[in-house]
Amino acid sequence: MVFSYMARASDFPAPMDDVILTVSGDIKANSGKDIDFDRAMLAALPQSEINTGTPWTEGVHNYKGVLLKDLLKAVDSQGKEIIARALNDYQTTLTIQHVDEDGALVAMEEDGQALTVRNKGPLWVIFPLTDHPELNVPSIHSAMIWQLRAIVVNP
Repeated sequence: MVFSYMARASDFPAPMDDVILTVSGDIKANSGKDIDFDRAMLAALPQSEINTGTPWTEGVHNYKGVLLKDLLKAVDSQGKEIIARALNDYQTTLTIQHVDEDGALVAMEEDGQALTVRNKGPLWVIFPLTDHPELNVPSIHSAMIWQLRAIVVNP
């Protein structure tokens, strides 16, 4: 499936496969209604990569996905913070400024393999800890939410 988000943000198609992420809250896309993403829809957004280690993995790995700031731009986010919620209802709050400055990635792949629920997927928020050691602190670790399922944008 190929489509472009360069058109009006309100033109998000309906997911064709299992929904892996729902974005809601203070967004203008889809007239402010929740936006459900399947894997193909997320893959159609601009893709980025981060090579980094994490406290939960050995060595440096390559993570591929969409930068959180690009995802928020695609849904025409109007808020100043987001609440990210995992499949197990763990949640964390991030400011939009924090997301923009620190390069958070919504990873869908690790070392070329799709992330699954068994290995912290299908989505995992990753920060570039190796390239930016100042981010390798507990407050950022708690923001690196795995099994991400929903994002709520708050004013």
